[in-house]
Amino acid sequence: MTPDEYWRSTLGNSFLDATLQICVVTHDVDAAVRRYAERFGIGPWWVQDAKAPAMTETKVRGVETPFSMRLALAWVGDLMWEIIQPLEGPTVYRDYLERNGNGVQHAAFSYGARSFEQARAEFIARGFEPVQELTWNGVRVCYLDTLDAAHTTFEIWHWPDDIPLGEPDYWVPAMEE
Repeated sequence: MTPDEYWRSTLGNSFLDATLQICVVTHDVDAAVRRYAERFGIGPWWVQDAKAPAMTETKVRGVETPFSMRLALAWVGDLMWEIIQPLEGPTVYRDYLERNGNGVQHAAFSYGARSFEQARAEFIARGFEPVQELTWNGVRVCYLDTLDAAHTTFEIWHWPDDIPLGEPDYWVPAMEE
């Protein structure tokens, strides 16, 4: 088997398509994105506070729970890097920070031809309940309780093609106008 054949092979019970994102949680987004930009050349970083009213339908472990976060996004090839700093309210990000400190908290996956609801239902059928859900600027997000099985949290999202990323609160490093 060639490496290309191996990379394209899947298991019969596979339902995830591609890894879309790696997310690091931190106590200080600004320091983290500067470090990633300076030390690794990752960036520029799109930074925005995610909070109501842009963030709705926020649930933690099935309970309506208001929360907010500062998030930063940058791309390396097709892979999105995200850095999140919890701001207000209980979240899986805050839980991770209290348990582990700064680090990789979740990975996000696409789910092929399935709908978001079908992929969410597939996780639940496999015993992985949602631990946090939200809608942010029209993008539906679901984090699944995969920590014991995968040693990290898995995330899926539904980001319709007609919903742009929008403008950040700021860029790091600052973008030329």
